[in-house]
Amino acid sequence: MGTGWYIINTYAGQEAKIKERLEAFSASKNIFRIFVPPAEKIMVQNKNEELVERKVYPGYILVEMELNQETYNVVRKTPGVTGFVGGLKPIKFTEEEVKEILSYPLQNIDNLP
Repeated sequence: MGTGWYIINTYAGQEAKIKERLEAFSASKNIFRIFVPPAEKIMVQNKNEELVERKVYPGYILVEMELNQETYNVVRKTPGVTGFVGGLKPIKFTEEEVKEILSYPLQNIDNLP
């Protein structure tokens, strides 16, 4: 299946916890980068501007990994993960496609973690 970017579905609001859980496996399981897409938004309340971080795609996490049976099982069995985009046959995205997916809501995504 190969190395690439895969998008996983999660329970909304659980993205940070799931990212932490996956990072625990990342060194030994060929999971390279895990990215929860953020977005900054300025909200105005009572004439005060406040910078608030909002999720661009709630319930989704981007993961760069070597997809094989072991990593597939690690991701799928992580509590809070509901599946991969593509279901039983996860869709592999290139880094360029990931940047394109994120380019509309984010100003600068050249520095993916």
